[in-house]
Amino acid sequence: AGFSMLSANSAMDTVFDLFRKPFQPLYPHVVFIDPAADDAAHQLEQELLNGELAYVWLETIQVEGNAVRALPPHLIELVNRHRATGGYLVGVDETQTHLTTGKFLHSEGVIEAPDIIALAMGLTDSIFPTGAVLATDKVMQAAQQTNAARLHQLKHEVVNQLSAHITLHSLQQVDAQGLVSQAAKMGMYLKSSLQALATSFPLLCDVRGEGLVLAVEFDLSGYDTFIQQSFGYFLWGAMLRDPEYGVAVVVCPVHNRSLRIMPPLTVSKLEVDIIVANLRRRLTEGVEAIIQSCAAYAATRDDQRLAGFLTSLVKAKA
Repeated sequence: AGFSMLSANSAMDTVFDLFRKPFQPLYPHVVFIDPAADDAAHQLEQELLNGELAYVWLETIQVEGNAVRALPPHLIELVNRHRATGGYLVGVDETQTHLTTGKFLHSEGVIEAPDIIALAMGLTDSIFPTGAVLATDKVMQAAQQTNAARLHQLKHEVVNQLSAHITLHSLQQVDAQGLVSQAAKMGMYLKSSLQALATSFPLLCDVRGEGLVLAVEFDLSGYDTFIQQSFGYFLWGAMLRDPEYGVAVVVCPVHNRSLRIMPPLTVSKLEVDIIVANLRRRLTEGVEAIIQSCAAYAATRDDQRLAGFLTSLVKAKA
């Protein structure tokens, strides 16, 4: 979804324009509204009622860029309230939030009868690339009238039987093993464990998300700008190379003060404890030691230039 710019198109992020701009005008006639803006509700209501709006596209939790921030409820309420008057369709990007948040659809009970829902990662727990689109009869009938040939192509030609086969069996196992409720349970345990960690380490300044879609953010005030913009990579590498248990987290090239922690639906309590223990060891070491370990690793790969640069950052801070 990200490579088709589907998620990027539902994510209002001025920094993310770095990735969006090369593809423009892939989606022309689009208005982005920053949900964190002071006048977001005013902007949104104006667009919803201007008589020209055809489609509202959103994530109930913005995951892209390691944001992992829920869309403010009052903005969702406006979208629901004005649908009849505005005459627009509503689509929900659930590529990263279905199943993993502890619900089959995170938008269920939040968005009133969405017209289109995009699914992807959760269908096979990110093991095999697949995606699907759910649409109402109203949307399908309109598509048939507008471009029957394109609709036929999407339904019958742009398909992959192997993906469909694996997805079906994956969903059957998710249901049989109760993995959605398991994701909710383990997600609460992981989040509470990370929040407890934050009380001991001020560097860890925020823990957010739902289910197994979580993000942690770090307070890097006072550090070199390069460290602030790259720390996620340093920590990601250090956690992977942990001599006891390596852990893979999600790093974002745009927002490097955050890491996304998104374990599989089958994650156990023991594995959650391993994740938290790994992060605890890194936080105990501190920022300088993490960067120095990355410098040492670069040296083992004979990248003396990078090793020297990282070491200079540590010395400058000292």
